[in-house]
Amino acid sequence: MLNMNKKNLKDPTFEQYEVVIRLHILPYFDKKLVSRIRRKDILEWMNLYFEKVDNEGIEKYSYGTRLRYLSVLKSIFHYAVHDLEILVKDPSNKLKIPVKDKAKIKKTKILSIKRIKSATKFYGNISAPEV
Repeated sequence: MLNMNKKNLKDPTFEQYEVVIRLHILPYFDKKLVSRIRRKDILEWMNLYFEKVDNEGIEKYSYGTRLRYLSVLKSIFHYAVHDLEILVKDPSNKLKIPVKDKAKIKKTKILSIKRIKSATKFYGNISAPEV
């Protein structure tokens, strides 16, 4: 696939594809034929990168990195389906990288009745604006 696409890619992109394939795709799918790779296999591969964390519990691979890895894998399947015509269906079709929820819960300060009363005395009798 890389040899066929080299003419369509700029050198830095080609090198990036080569590194992703050599270090992240081939070690996992090494002995499998492209025609034997199922959606389940791709999901398991994706989860490996989703679940990897360092010693401090911080994810080892960012969302963007995982997205790039999946993009390269998807391009391999696209090539196998549309150019080589060795697959009828693309098992990576419509797969998306899961996003970890990084939303932090904000603490809300609850005022005591005493503080509310003192605030209303300080600011006077303020009414809410009419809508």
